[in-house]
Amino acid sequence: MQTAQYVIGTTRVQPELTNVYNEQADLTVWQKWLEGAAKPQAFPEDKNINIIQVIAFYYEVKGQTMRTDSYMLVTFKDGTLYMKQIRPPNKIQDVDPYNESENDLIIRRAGMDGWCQMGDIHKRLL
Repeated sequence: MQTAQYVIGTTRVQPELTNVYNEQADLTVWQKWLEGAAKPQAFPEDKNINIIQVIAFYYEVKGQTMRTDSYMLVTFKDGTLYMKQIRPPNKIQDVDPYNESENDLIIRRAGMDGWCQMGDIHKRLL
């Protein structure tokens, strides 16, 4: 499993890889956290975005990736979290420098519906 975050002031491909998790205990925590998502709803456009991250789970058989599940995770300045399953980033990834003015475009590319409010357990892992 990998986590990546949109980072201001870097020339690296966005979102930028921030962590890789291989330990079963960490993966179990993530899985339980995702299972605790609230009912899907529209993206809360009235909130101010603090961080946008992409989380990708890779399912392998004999060293070959068979499936990837990707999620976008948005942390707002008030501390609330929303998550949505997305297609693995392709057009979202970019080599241009990221700045906060692109948040709206990134969210719109992911889609405005199907967002789930999340608990804060991710703070122990990110």
